[in-house]
Amino acid sequence: MKNLHLKTLSISVLFTALSTNVAFANDETSDKLLNSKAPMPSFSTLIGEFDIDKNKTLSAIELAKHSQLISLFKKMDFNRDKEVTEKEYDIFVKSMK
Repeated sequence: MKNLHLKTLSISVLFTALSTNVAFANDETSDKLLNSKAPMPSFSTLIGEFDIDKNKTLSAIELAKHSQLISLFKKMDFNRDKEVTEKEYDIFVKSMK
């Protein structure tokens, strides 16, 4: 139960940070956000929160109502198929370190 609350809090902090920084949604703002030291939530946390069709990927459609994630989504979707797999997400997170 505590892990669930911690994950929810982590996601809330990330979204708050994104919504304040990505409001102007340009590459400069996105780059600053990517260079921040804020930890990214795990892929399984994001899947649990947003994977509507339960196919274990994150689609642009599933994240569409979360405009603060769209600029990061485009950077995570390496093959441009409008779906982010766990492998793509892991590569993206590692590239931020």
